[in-house]
Amino acid sequence: MSPVGDAELIERTPSDLDGLDMAWCLLVAIVSTFVSTSDDFAKWCEGVHDAASEKSGSFDAVQRILGKTLHHKGDWMDNFKARDGQNAYALFHRLLGGHDIFATGRSLTPHNPFVMMIEQEGSICGGVLQAARHLVADTFSKQGLPLPFSSYFDIATEDGRPWNKIIDIVQELSTETIGNKQQTEAIYSHLFTLRAQDFAGGGAALVLTSAYIKARGVEDKIRVIQIRLVAYSLSFFAQVAMGATRQKGVPYINIDQRELEQLRPAIMQRHGREINSMKECDLQSVFDRIEDYNEEKAEDRKGHGFFRLKK
Repeated sequence: MSPVGDAELIERTPSDLDGLDMAWCLLVAIVSTFVSTSDDFAKWCEGVHDAASEKSGSFDAVQRILGKTLHHKGDWMDNFKARDGQNAYALFHRLLGGHDIFATGRSLTPHNPFVMMIEQEGSICGGVLQAARHLVADTFSKQGLPLPFSSYFDIATEDGRPWNKIIDIVQELSTETIGNKQQTEAIYSHLFTLRAQDFAGGGAALVLTSAYIKARGVEDKIRVIQIRLVAYSLSFFAQVAMGATRQKGVPYINIDQRELEQLRPAIMQRHGREINSMKECDLQSVFDRIEDYNEEKAEDRKGHGFFRLKK
């Protein structure tokens, strides 16, 4: 089967969205962005984490219930130790130790939170449950839970202090945007952590979009895909714009992976054969020229190797 051109694919999938569809997608984006970026909701979520940590404060009924459910005071995961056993930089204690579910190895304690809590609790079931409670609770914190695999970016400073490359990245972004490091934590929390507030915003988009499709009785698969794609895309870019406004150019990246996963099966079912039949364009000569240029300018591009184009 010959490759199908973009124009032909577009012709086969004309937009079926009407004015009400577009209006609802815009509403979804507004609600999702409000939930994900609301300072009041962020403080409420932080209250849940404070209740779970037995911090003093005034908590509503829901915060108290969630606090008891996610209680984690005294867990080894919060011993403020880095993975090499040294004291961790307090602001980034989760990033530097005890909170990456894919971490391996051990020093004073195991690096993996589940293994750590199994040792503390003395049982597999108790340890796994407590580690899960702790990790979920930390998504409600102001900073959030570090992204999985973040431990693989561990480095050490020149004086041997435990560090992580992600800290350098967010500090540099803060310095470039406002001239100092005061935005470091805010940038980090919106780019490199998992937060309950973001999940709530993504969940709002999913629920509102699904409810609209069901209420209007939309059965055409292409139109369903279009509604979801427009709604989720508007939500994502609205949050990017909000972050860029608040953080002087650094966006919020608060996309919920569940939104994209819902679209993938429908797209492949409809166009999988055409997508799989498309052949890669012959760009070898272009890449050869780029590679020659990179080699020629290697000295000038030191420190920026991750931007190089590769074959």
